Amino acid sequence: MPLTQLIRRHKRAAALSLAVAMLVTAGLGFIWHDPVADETRAQSYGANLASTLAAQGMEAMLQPDALHLSVLVNRMAAMPAVSAARFLDANDSPIAQSGPVTRNDGLTHTHAVRIGGVITGYAQVTLRPGSFEPRISGVQLLATALLVLSMPLLAMMIGEWPERRRRPLPVVEFPEEEKAREGPQWMALVNLYNQLAYPSDQRRAILASTLEQANQVAHLYQGRAQAVTGTGVVLLFDELEDVAFKAVCASFLLLKLLQHEEPAAEYRVALHRLDTPQLSPEVTADVALLAALAREGTVLATPVFAASLAKTERLESDLFTHPMLSDVDIVDDQATVITELSEKHSALIDQQAVAVKGGLSNDERRDYSTSRASTR
Repeated sequence: MPLTQLIRRHKRAAALSLAVAMLVTAGLGFIWHDPVADETRAQSYGANLASTLAAQGMEAMLQPDALHLSVLVNRMAAMPAVSAARFLDANDSPIAQSGPVTRNDGLTHTHAVRIGGVITGYAQVTLRPGSFEPRISGVQLLATALLVLSMPLLAMMIGEWPERRRRPLPVVEFPEEEKAREGPQWMALVNLYNQLAYPSDQRRAILASTLEQANQVAHLYQGRAQAVTGTGVVLLFDELEDVAFKAVCASFLLLKLLQHEEPAAEYRVALHRLDTPQLSPEVTADVALLAALAREGTVLATPVFAASLAKTERLESDLFTHPMLSDVDIVDDQATVITELSEKHSALIDQQAVAVKGGLSNDERRDYSTSRASTR
């Protein structure tokens, strides 16, 4: 397959690969870039050595004192970066020399020896080839390894970002035979109370996670979950044994799971009993408003739901009043606040939360099924 055709078929992957390659190139350039050019540094070093050698040999060049000059060039040639050093007279004839002298304009540096403004000779230093080549440090190697190894993760994060922006809020679709239900329903509506504090994409992700947790709770308590646009999720339960109390237990379990999953998110829950099998928008809006009035960690129940609760000694409850209850059509200026479950059932909720968070299989979760939250 031609390269151009391959790129056209995978435009997004090609653009992502190009971006990652540019990031790697820029990162490596930053890590290995030397702010002082090696050639400039070598030129400056060689010129300084030649100037120093000329100053040291100025007096000895008057006689000239070959012995003293030989000592000077030997000391200079003994330096690690120096290959050779020598003194020349005004006619460029060697007076004292140490080391092999090879003419290399890039490595040989000459400085005139002046006495009274008159050039009496020259001091010449030849640097050793490779003395100023860049050296590899451990920090550079470590930084390079971290940069290269982090690039795949960064590429995945960049690739995931537009997917998360386009990801729609999941909605559970029920088969037609499940939608056509008869008889009353018990509902637990979970309101994401502080959702306006999040950007739209993060809010959608949190609501998607909320629905996922609600589906797991619904599986345990023989109910079903669905998203409520702009609010949160709702758990629905058909008429079965001790259904009202199971809805209460499911609510507390879902709150515990959501607090673990999204600690910064604030959730409020309200319970209601529907006499019809259909969930109308008006009733949903009323239950959502009631949920918004609940205190953190508690559950509000409408009078019709509270009346369907049996064996109320299994929970702690009290009457709840609030000025805004007059705006909720499904209550008569008074609701019931459920603050906690009995010690026995609170322990069961903790066990169920561990089972769900621990990712147990469906067979293992049956040990924490809804029968253990019943009247036994």
